[in-house]
Amino acid sequence: MSTAPRPPLPPNSLPPEKRFVERRVDGPRRIKNGMRLSSREGPVARTALAGRWLRLIESRLDADGMGTGLEYARAGQIASLQILAGEIDARVQGTAARPYVVRIGVTALNEAQWQRLIDAMAVEAIHVAKLLSGELPPGLDELFAEHGSALLPPASSLQLACTCQTASANRGACKHVAAAAHLVADQLSDQPLLIFTLLGMPAERLIERLRQARLLETQGVASAHGQATMQAPSSGAPPLESLLEDFWRGAGEIEDLGSFTPRESVKHALLRRLGPSPLQGKFPMVGLLASIYDAVSEAARRRGDGA
Repeated sequence: MSTAPRPPLPPNSLPPEKRFVERRVDGPRRIKNGMRLSSREGPVARTALAGRWLRLIESRLDADGMGTGLEYARAGQIASLQILAGEIDARVQGTAARPYVVRIGVTALNEAQWQRLIDAMAVEAIHVAKLLSGELPPGLDELFAEHGSALLPPASSLQLACTCQTASANRGACKHVAAAAHLVADQLSDQPLLIFTLLGMPAERLIERLRQARLLETQGVASAHGQATMQAPSSGAPPLESLLEDFWRGAGEIEDLGSFTPRESVKHALLRRLGPSPLQGKFPMVGLLASIYDAVSEAARRRGDGA
């Protein structure tokens, strides 16, 4: 008795294990709750800093790798991503059963470099004010360069690594690295202060150290204005009756009057006299108010200069 051959099953009727294999031939394994870009369309880098970051990565990868990495980032193939001091760690799901481990290493600044930068930034109140508002202060690239540092490292210093075979043959360059780099650019567009974490100084710590550096400039006597030094009355003054006719007349030119040199004023004297704030928070209230007063005064001065 002969048996006629069975017709092939339609694709949607294949057993689950075969359907799974067929699906991942055309792309990576899909994961649930993966990290993805904030927008499915439009540019990933929406700020100058984020754009410069992506160009660093593009200088190390080819166009195909960058394009596929962008597709991975939009599809939510990144299982995790951390921005740490000196490195970016990510897990990117590809065609393998387990996510690939991705690392992008940069050179973090040492303590001596940070101290020079903090001392320079503390001179201008605008730096603290901008950081408190979540923005990068203007002229930051120039300030870093003046003190032998860089806000973004040169492309040659990037250390790229991934556990996939492509990265092993291309000095760490692969689509999984590109996917993580795109997500970093997306986050830098919304949170530019993350760049300080990558350089070894989280923004919260940087703001606190800047506040302390600025308060050091106000150390001294807590008085807003020095007392005027009055000249002692001369002896042998004529009686008042002899001066009645000239009482309402000036005694001479104003240049002839005695002068005095006021004592040097102390910045934020009232805040210093009030002492520490009883309010508890991440940042001391006195330092925050001092930075705000400085920023407002600087803005008013600049408006006056431009009027």
